[in-house]
Amino acid sequence: MRKNGDETEADFCRLLRNWYRADDDGGLDSALRLQWRLSLRTCLLQRYNPHHFPPPAGYVGGIPVVTFESLLTNIERKAQMYCFAEDGSFNARALSTLDAENFFSILGDLTPGGVGLAIRPADIPRALKTACEMTILQADSNKSFFVHTTRAPVYPKLQACPPVDQLPEEREREEVGVSNMSSIQTRNHDFDMPARRQRRGNRKAATVSKPNEPSKGARGVRQHHKCDETKILPHVRLGVIVD
Repeated sequence: MRKNGDETEADFCRLLRNWYRADDDGGLDSALRLQWRLSLRTCLLQRYNPHHFPPPAGYVGGIPVVTFESLLTNIERKAQMYCFAEDGSFNARALSTLDAENFFSILGDLTPGGVGLAIRPADIPRALKTACEMTILQADSNKSFFVHTTRAPVYPKLQACPPVDQLPEEREREEVGVSNMSSIQTRNHDFDMPARRQRRGNRKAATVSKPNEPSKGARGVRQHHKCDETKILPHVRLGVIVD
């Protein structure tokens, strides 16, 4: 894009890419994550004039107003979380799609064979109920047993939280508004440590056979003449004629 002279578009794409990395990549310093988020926020606010009347209804600077407000809310709330968290840090993935991914991974394990196949409509209520119960049980800190959700732990095991009556007095927190976000003090989480960058997900990869190799999934020459009723449409098997 820069070779074509599209400097403004290239800068905006870089801001969006950095904002996505700030929420998804591990091993990044928390101060760098906050800097990337606030850079996108500054760019978005430059497209909005609060003194203009009438206020924008459908689009703000060419961006749909729903997307514009969602980006600002996402950036500001995650920045304020550093002040709201008791230890001054939090996992950036915990406030993104991690919960939804865990929920649907449980649904995938409940399917026949645990391979993520589509379940029958009659089994959907039972599967949703089971997934909700498992999610609540995993998040319950007062359960009498330990649940292993992965083969190897990603983060160190946290100590049990003391009872409420033994907690120290809550320290006073300064109200952090949208005007003084630059004064936020960040602290690295285990997700932000450089060692977390070395952990990569195991992704399945497939290769295509070379031209001189036999093709994968090839069937015998008699497959064409063999009877296979799965290839017959359901309405044809029922004798329904559709013109």
